[in-house]
Amino acid sequence: ARTTLKDAKPYQPLLQAYTELFPSVIKPVLAHRYSPNRMLEHVFATDDATLLRLLFETHRCIHLEPNTLTNVIDRRARQCLEVILIEAAKGERGHCRLEAPRQPQVEAPPSFPLLAPGSPSAARKVVDFDRYPQRLLWRAALTRDSKICKLVLNHLAEGSKAAVDNDREAAYTLQLWAACCGAACGQRSLLAFCGSLLADEVARVSFKATAHDRHGLVEELEFEDAPLAVVAALRGHVQALETIARSGTDMMLCDRRGLTALDAARHPEHSAELRARLESIILAPAGSLPPLSGRGSRPGSRIGSRPGSAARRSRSS
Repeated sequence: ARTTLKDAKPYQPLLQAYTELFPSVIKPVLAHRYSPNRMLEHVFATDDATLLRLLFETHRCIHLEPNTLTNVIDRRARQCLEVILIEAAKGERGHCRLEAPRQPQVEAPPSFPLLAPGSPSAARKVVDFDRYPQRLLWRAALTRDSKICKLVLNHLAEGSKAAVDNDREAAYTLQLWAACCGAACGQRSLLAFCGSLLADEVARVSFKATAHDRHGLVEELEFEDAPLAVVAALRGHVQALETIARSGTDMMLCDRRGLTALDAARHPEHSAELRARLESIILAPAGSLPPLSGRGSRPGSRIGSRPGSAARRSRSS
């Protein structure tokens, strides 16, 4: 840390004192210059935004790979995440650059994958959340942290150069991602971002992603043309299911194999209490739940699925 921050003003008095006391030890150490990226793991683990800003200011510009940004999200380092995204949004004036993924097949800005609202291909389009940049939103949803989800939504909107109020297709793509992540990970803020579109353009989704089950095992999730209510019920997310119900969506919709949200709620791996809570939402009389207003806003789990609607494969993490 001392060699990485040896040019930082707050550390100058300390380094000078050590140099005077132990010149034969300190001078050889300070002769080496290490990359600031060596300190990032510690910075993110402690969510030390002050130290991160100091690194940025001292080294002028730090380049971060996509996996580094994913690591920040996974560690729930929301303060560091905010600093990074603010600096990255400044472009050439910022102290941080987010490197593009090296894989040629990924979907990354500026080739932001656009889907036309209501188009037949939209429901059949399988969103792969292991790809960048949608991977960021999936990992944010897994944290169940609304602030982190909002930061990532803003970043994706800016990175795709999508004006949410004017570019309808770009906005729809982002809302489709939010609907998938919100239903599968139980993040209500992402579902609220979609507004009443939950009952319309994004009522059915197709996606695949990686998550962890309640036993800590990695599971591969895959849904094809599945109603959002089925996704939320199968994953056991009560509040997410309630948000979907409030949007006015038809809770009796089924997937291609006839699986309904009610069937999903009665999954044998759900506890009796969880089944009862899910069923009460699905079977609630029309109009008994407060409506979910709006057409969507500006970006401001227990088990997987059973064969039919989704494939589930678990392996040791």
